[in-house]
Amino acid sequence: MKKAEKELLAFVRDRLARACDPAYREFVKPYIKTDKNILGVRIPILHKLAKEIALKDPDAYLVEREDAVYEETLLRGLVIAYARKDNAWRFEALRAFIPRVSDWAVCDVACAALKPLRREREAFLVFLQPYLTSKKEFEIRFALVALMDHFLTPEYAGRFFKEISKADTTAYYAAMGLAWGIATAMRKFPKETADYLKKTKFSPELKKLMIKKIRESRAVPVEIREIAENILLDKGGRK
Repeated sequence: MKKAEKELLAFVRDRLARACDPAYREFVKPYIKTDKNILGVRIPILHKLAKEIALKDPDAYLVEREDAVYEETLLRGLVIAYARKDNAWRFEALRAFIPRVSDWAVCDVACAALKPLRREREAFLVFLQPYLTSKKEFEIRFALVALMDHFLTPEYAGRFFKEISKADTTAYYAAMGLAWGIATAMRKFPKETADYLKKTKFSPELKKLMIKKIRESRAVPVEIREIAENILLDKGGRK
């Protein structure tokens, strides 16, 4: 590593060490499956630190190296989002980052932060295609969550349903990503989502996950939840 890269990494690791919260670490550990150590740094602190890194030298932080702790990987996704770079740079950085994603939290936090890519949604859709049709669980989830976060708009809702239909959701976290997307779509576009559910075939397992996520979403009105559940149950779901 170059001197600037080493100095920045030392700065980041010092900040992470000072921000670790043992109680928070014990709280999140059961929910995050990673082979890396978890320090227990809260997400708002990571957002703040990522913005600092993005101002200092995002390229120096994103160099190819082994991340020592879980939070270092999470920071990569946030730095990509916050860097004052064009979206061509962001897409290239994401290509290196996405293979590192191996848990739902890194995936979901990074996806939510990628608001700069909304300025070029068509290019974003092109970028997501290989991940939508991937056979890797978290590549698929990344694409599905990105679609949920950035394409559930009046202009793109129709494309959202077309794109999610490309994904193989056999793996659990990919299926959960799709179920979460459907629950969110049911809140924002209930008629269009109901129409999609009526005409699309789902496995019994996926139907159960969709019903679970829809029931968990307090933002979805009760009457809308009931419509979605009735459609899924009438198509051979849980009795």
